[in-house]
Amino acid sequence: MTQQDHITLAALERIERELEEQDELLRGMRTAIAAMSSDEVLSLPSGYLAEIDDLLAHDVRQPPPPAGALRA
Repeated sequence: MTQQDHITLAALERIERELEEQDELLRGMRTAIAAMSSDEVLSLPSGYLAEIDDLLAHDVRQPPPPAGALRA
């Protein structure tokens, strides 16, 4: 294994840990939101509902875009 392979492996392991932490955070958010009454949810500051909806809809485990897709 080359030095670049070790660096790549370490980066992938770090990304995997970060994804696991995000996944755990999202599970906690889902639990907290599910426990809220509709009045509590509606009393959240404007913009929070859309942000929460986006976070809950986003699958942190979805595959990354194809290489070069972000450069387009």
